[in-house]
Amino acid sequence: MYTVSLETMGKVFRGQGATALEAINSIPLTYLEVKSKGTLTLSVGGKTSSGFMYYRPLKRCFANKLLRGGLARQLEWLLKDDKAQKELKDKPHKVTKGRSKALPNKVVK
Repeated sequence: MYTVSLETMGKVFRGQGATALEAINSIPLTYLEVKSKGTLTLSVGGKTSSGFMYYRPLKRCFANKLLRGGLARQLEWLLKDDKAQKELKDKPHKVTKGRSKALPNKVVK
């Protein structure tokens, strides 16, 4: 069971869920009620990770479900042990040859 707590404006908001995303979604707070920066803490079992968020990113996370999913993924990644993080970091990235279609054909000087 994942437990999330958000400390902001001198108050603590808590949520629980089967996944990190469900726990963040269960916090009884809307984006209109976010008025200040805060600290978001995720804990499962004996492991805890926390992250400080400024006002705008925190407000955006409670306004957008996609950003909440990204935040949940980041906090879960911080819960992993150092060995798993090092393995993910040392994995070679796939490099493709050629130009991206998104780049312009002309060079502006």
